[in-house]
Amino acid sequence: MSIEPIYSSAVREMPEEDRPRERLARLGAEALRDAELIAIILRSGIRKMGAVALAEEVLHKFGDLRAVSRASVEELKQVKGMGTVKAIELKAALELGMRLAAHTGPKRTKIRSAEDVVELLMPRFKQCETEHLKSILLTTKHEVIKVVDVSHGGLDGTKKGHFNTSPRCWRRWCLPSW
Repeated sequence: MSIEPIYSSAVREMPEEDRPRERLARLGAEALRDAELIAIILRSGIRKMGAVALAEEVLHKFGDLRAVSRASVEELKQVKGMGTVKAIELKAALELGMRLAAHTGPKRTKIRSAEDVVELLMPRFKQCETEHLKSILLTTKHEVIKVVDVSHGGLDGTKKGHFNTSPRCWRRWCLPSW
């Protein structure tokens, strides 16, 4: 059983302002329906069913986007017009979305003791032949934001690093929104 699609014709036959790619560029991805987003991934439909109609058919067969993401490539291929390549591309896009949703961002190193500082900086210092003065910028939770090279040199002098040591520059490094 098939639903009556909003657009059964090819995307190129749609009014330009209704085409999914143009709408995404103009209004942003959040303004598009799930079927239109899927149609962008599919790129094309079949002879009697445009990409949007094919996407609507996929959503209708599986019920919702979550069910589509759980479907196997073989199950997706059972929808008329969904070949191996389209099924794989759709699975890949949905998997990226799931990974993005699960992504928590890079974990920052916490400094709890001098040993943590040694563990953080020793790999950087092992190859150094001169002295280096570094500053470790931390959050209020003692998580490393950045390690800044303040200066380096030896007994006969030091070279000031690219980092300005004035309080205003420290504030700019620590609080970039100032």
